[in-house]
Amino acid sequence: MFRSFGIDNIFLMLRLPRREVEQLIDRCGSWDGTDTYLLLGSKKNPTITIRQVDYALIVNLNVPKLAWEHNIRLAGPKEVRQAFAKFSRITGFSLEEAQVLQVDLYLCEESVETLDGSLSLLKCPKGFKPVPKDNGCYFNGPKGRVTLLAYCKSAQIEMQGKTIPSKVLAQCESDSPTLLRHELRIGNAATKHLVGTELRRLKLWTSPYFIGSALHSNSGFNALASYYQRFMLEKVVLDSRRSRFERNAPKTLHAIKAGVAIERVDESEPERYLELAETLHEAGWIGSKLLEATRKETHALIYHNRIRRLASSIREVCSEVFEAYPVTISRARTPIFGRIPAADLHTDFENVARQSGSAQGVSRDAY
Repeated sequence: MFRSFGIDNIFLMLRLPRREVEQLIDRCGSWDGTDTYLLLGSKKNPTITIRQVDYALIVNLNVPKLAWEHNIRLAGPKEVRQAFAKFSRITGFSLEEAQVLQVDLYLCEESVETLDGSLSLLKCPKGFKPVPKDNGCYFNGPKGRVTLLAYCKSAQIEMQGKTIPSKVLAQCESDSPTLLRHELRIGNAATKHLVGTELRRLKLWTSPYFIGSALHSNSGFNALASYYQRFMLEKVVLDSRRSRFERNAPKTLHAIKAGVAIERVDESEPERYLELAETLHEAGWIGSKLLEATRKETHALIYHNRIRRLASSIREVCSEVFEAYPVTISRARTPIFGRIPAADLHTDFENVARQSGSAQGVSRDAY
């Protein structure tokens, strides 16, 4: 079953002298009528665009499209590094020190859920505003700091008159798969709310800056995955705690002496309880009231299992990131700026005293 997690678009602020800004704009092949210029790709399929803001440039790289010409499979640190190298070859400028304004982070996977079914597993985070769309829903955060999008990627591709790439289709279980996408736009290039600010808000980043080079580092990519996991599981995916059916199953089923009752509620196959209840009802062993109660509780457990599957998928894919890009955490205390460690201060004192004694022909022991 196809599943991909990683980066799609990234927005970086590149500050250059006025003359160099004008030179870079002159290299762009087209202009969309506003202040955004196309550097690479086409108007229908842009891969690198540049927006001028005073004498700074906001560079937008669609990293997956630069890597393999589509953004169904998403990008990791390697592809980000390659995208930066390509930008440097084209323009002569580096993005390594550019400030990261926004990163679009996705989980895209083949699913047995419909789009409506998938949306029913989500809740609108506190303080966010839901905006329904034809092919999904937006959840806009306060002041545009973060935006969540849930939509059907395969439907979007079909509406665009395109087809799913063969390499992606080969990884899918269905010939016409439903590809659902949960996108988290961290930061906001339009409002200048920074990625680094959001990461520090959850104590996932300690540096005052989050720059281009952080995107292809283990620590930077790890921090983004941690942010995604915490945001989705704590604020978006509905509570997947055990249902009432699991804790308090109809006791009559367990009391049937024929021995056909399941000994315990099986979370992975709740349909078995419903089938059993229907069989026993047809045989006249249980009444309609118990059958209806069993049906209600079974459906509730099935719904909670769907939530568990989504939460489990997010945990699994983020765990893969943490394993592939490990971060070594140092426990050494960082010295306070301007303070000389006591051991160094004592050494410096001995050196000064030794040099002074040598100059005057007097040993330290004389004191």
